Amino acid sequence: MGERLRAVDVDLDQGGGPTRQPWSIGALGVPLPIVATLLVQTAAVLLWVGKQSDKLDTVIEQQKEIKAEVYHQNDATRDLALRDDRIAELARRVAILEGYVDGRRR
Repeated sequence: MGERLRAVDVDLDQGGGPTRQPWSIGALGVPLPIVATLLVQTAAVLLWVGKQSDKLDTVIEQQKEIKAEVYHQNDATRDLALRDDRIAELARRVAILEGYVDGRRR
């Protein structure tokens, strides 16, 4: 039995176990044209997404400009209405003063 144990005896200090191979795409057995196609498609998708992002940024900037323009138009409309109210008030006061001056002259 002693001889049998010596035959099975494994020295763990020598690293006689399985060695670990470094990872490689070639070890997967995937053909190189498929890998190249996937890389090209990935690059194309990334470029397309970047272009779409630029388009969205442009649309957002245009929306901001339109909102600013609408804000200015609303301000102008409000200012014109205030001006018309002031002119009407001044015309009313001038009419009162003219009536007062005409009444004193008589």
